[in-house]
Amino acid sequence: MARVGKNVFEVASLESAQKIILTPEKGYKTEERWQVETPEHAALIKGLTASDATVLDFGIGIGRIAKELLLGTRNLNIVGVDASRTMIRLCREYMPQYVHNRLTLYASDEISRIPDKSVDLIYAIYVLQHVEARILEKTIDELFRILKPSGKFYVFNLFKRSAIDKNGKFYDDKIDLLSILGVRFGEAEDLNLNSPYMQSFLEDHFSKLFTKQV
Repeated sequence: MARVGKNVFEVASLESAQKIILTPEKGYKTEERWQVETPEHAALIKGLTASDATVLDFGIGIGRIAKELLLGTRNLNIVGVDASRTMIRLCREYMPQYVHNRLTLYASDEISRIPDKSVDLIYAIYVLQHVEARILEKTIDELFRILKPSGKFYVFNLFKRSAIDKNGKFYDDKIDLLSILGVRFGEAEDLNLNSPYMQSFLEDHFSKLFTKQV
């Protein structure tokens, strides 16, 4: 995952984390986006896998999606990975009842510790757009390695990249993420998000389900 000179995701509090995870967009404030998008993504993910599955949250942040998933299930287990050790610390603070129970957390440089073919589904929401170009393909290869045969990989992302420069500013480095994913995983299915609010985001985002073909 992305490692930058000035890491915009190293924040001091849960409130600050929320604001950088979901920035104001399309006239919606962070709080509005958090309330609407979080349960809709979680509902979609729940519909993609069994209730006793092991799911990888790639770019878990403070755990906004993971917490929603765990609240509504009894046997689901989540593995969370994030480039920011600060986010991992805040995730433990945000959902302490699940740590060492149904939630396992890794920094991105520990991803090799996750066993081969050990997760049923991976989701990456607003994450792959930030991964550094020089490690992007290696990162996707690692996700392929972790996923079980015929496992599923849900990606929600901007069509444009949001790489981070040395000053902590987002910019489009023009890398075609969909093409890279297609080479590794093959063709993907478009997934529709139900609400008019989420449909409006599909003008400049994609919502794709990849299946591991071996």
